[in-house]
Amino acid sequence: MYFNKLFSKATTQNLREPLKVTKKILSESYKNKGMKALRAELHRLRGALTYLVAPELTQTMKAFHQAVKAAPEAPQVLEETYQAAIKAIDHFQQAYGRGFRSES
Repeated sequence: MYFNKLFSKATTQNLREPLKVTKKILSESYKNKGMKALRAELHRLRGALTYLVAPELTQTMKAFHQAVKAAPEAPQVLEETYQAAIKAIDHFQQAYGRGFRSES
């Protein structure tokens, strides 16, 4: 259990900068309707999240990833899950330290 906490803390710290980049990629891809780029980035992020205990971020990214896959049929769901994903990133950033602020 102790090792898991240490590993999760170290992994969380290593996620700080890449998460800023991920948020930017998600935002730009969403604005440009780049579904292929969104799917690729969400796949990469969800893989990284398997090493963390971050339920809000993990569940929100899963929902957004599923919405991206179904985008043409459910544009309202895509918008809602995109907004939730950005909020989840912001919450995660706020929860894990100063100097890890959202860049919108």
